[in-house]
Amino acid sequence: MEMLKIIFLSLILLVIALKLIQLLSRKSEQLKQFEKNTQKKREELQTTFSTKNKELGVKTKELAQNLRVLEQNSKKEKKNLKKQISNERKIGRNQAGLFWLFIFSLYSVFLNDIKDFFKLTYPTIFETTMVQEKNAQSNKMYRLTVNPVPSNSTIKIMNIKQKYTKEIPLEPGQYVIKVEHPDYSSRYQCVIIKDEALSIEVPL
Repeated sequence: MEMLKIIFLSLILLVIALKLIQLLSRKSEQLKQFEKNTQKKREELQTTFSTKNKELGVKTKELAQNLRVLEQNSKKEKKNLKKQISNERKIGRNQAGLFWLFIFSLYSVFLNDIKDFFKLTYPTIFETTMVQEKNAQSNKMYRLTVNPVPSNSTIKIMNIKQKYTKEIPLEPGQYVIKVEHPDYSSRYQCVIIKDEALSIEVPL
């Protein structure tokens, strides 16, 4: 269930990133088209200016002024478009960075959970040897009680064959408890029985 949540969140962030890339691409195309239109208009005005200058000297100043105004406006609009694209690229990079940071964080948490699981499920050779030596030195048994939340959860002791029962008698040593329930994620917990009875609560 947790993996499905991670995959779902990752897909949502990936879609957002793709949308931003599409938006940046669209803005770039608009800028290129604008530059083409501006260049075309400039050429048309220059041609008109040259022709009218020969025919009507009176309108020379007016056309030159229009040309300057057009160039000024085109520079302003081009500058604004570049600024918008730069801002949107920054936003896209920041969101992409957050996306990969989120994925890395989830991966780290998931990897740590796996490590903890294997540490609990498969004790080291040294720890197992120590438990065996302690068990060989003492035949005393101590009762273990696991109180799960919710109370109708299933309880298993992973490193022994004996089935768990309430106040189960066990020899001193290290035991890995697994508590599972259909509506919750399973939980592993390591307990150490020394020289007295032990009662623990394991919430899911």
